[in-house]
Amino acid sequence: MKEYHIHYPRWFILLQLGFFVIFATVWTYITIQKEIYLFTLIGFALFIFAGALLIYALKTGRYPMSFREK
Repeated sequence: MKEYHIHYPRWFILLQLGFFVIFATVWTYITIQKEIYLFTLIGFALFIFAGALLIYALKTGRYPMSFREK
């Protein structure tokens, strides 16, 4: 039985966190300008989910989507 885990380097996770912050600010700015509150709520929910994944990745050093071969 072999198990494989995808390991990402720390700089890759930090780079992804940076892209996440930029995308969140741009998304919220556009939606507030257009006053589409539904899309803003959906966007915030996606950002919270992505942030939770990033916090998990930073704490454990791997993503929950790591694949396993049984």
